[in-house]
Amino acid sequence: MQAYQNHEIYTLNRGSHHEMEKYGVKDPILSMIQKEYICDRHDFEKLSNISIHFDAIIDCCGYQKGDIQLITHFIDTTKYLFVSTVDVYQKYQNPCLLKKEDTPFQKDTSIYPNDLKDYIDGKIALEQELIEACEKKNIDYISIRPSLIYGPYNYVPRESLYVQMLMQSGQIIFPKEAKGKFQFVYVKDVCDAMLKLCQVKTNSHAYNLCSNDILDYSRFAKLFLSAVDCPYQDYYLEDDFFLEHPEFLPFPYHEWETELCDGSKITEDIDFSYTPHVEGIQKTYRAFQNVYRR
Repeated sequence: MQAYQNHEIYTLNRGSHHEMEKYGVKDPILSMIQKEYICDRHDFEKLSNISIHFDAIIDCCGYQKGDIQLITHFIDTTKYLFVSTVDVYQKYQNPCLLKKEDTPFQKDTSIYPNDLKDYIDGKIALEQELIEACEKKNIDYISIRPSLIYGPYNYVPRESLYVQMLMQSGQIIFPKEAKGKFQFVYVKDVCDAMLKLCQVKTNSHAYNLCSNDILDYSRFAKLFLSAVDCPYQDYYLEDDFFLEHPEFLPFPYHEWETELCDGSKITEDIDFSYTPHVEGIQKTYRAFQNVYRR
């Protein structure tokens, strides 16, 4: 809360719904918003009416080529933070090799399913557009590349899947033979990183956001169960079950699915640290209890 007191916060969104309100979530930052612009980012007329200067823009919803160029054309700013993804990086044959911010981008995205291909293609195009659009207008720019974001009220059914199982049946299932590894970043760490990068000058234009505390299903299960505060039954099932029910595999399962990145650069360049997984998973579990409680 203290970190926001000297800032005027503006938001631009379509204002179609406020999901957190139905769970009784009251974010103190919402009360500090100076102004909320209700419009689609592709609404030229409404964007042209935003006439003030912003010290920084945080773009969380750029997905298609042209999205950044459009904002920089209509809105005046000193710094542009674009939320990209670690999925832009080229896949490695060595799944345990940590990718750094200068790792080449994926050239052939045809290996992905269509929806994921389109998502990655869009982010890769916008990474280049970020450079071109910002250098053209002398705007400082930073690309934020998170790994798997987790935390309270995450709308992607990953960690919440396990809270849902527990709250609705008292039973939890985990894969027994999974070899895949993965990395988390706590949602509030992403927010903290963006806020701090808005306020400091760095010589870097890209940062991975991912804890180097690497997980697999076995370790995640131990962390999750350590947060549980009610009776439960846990089951560790064989491959056959998950082949028939892939919806119960929210994280990389096979070793060949493992893609790891080095998230240490941001901790070296600015005053930033990652929330320990045991703390983040406990907070996430408590938040989702109210959502899925029977």
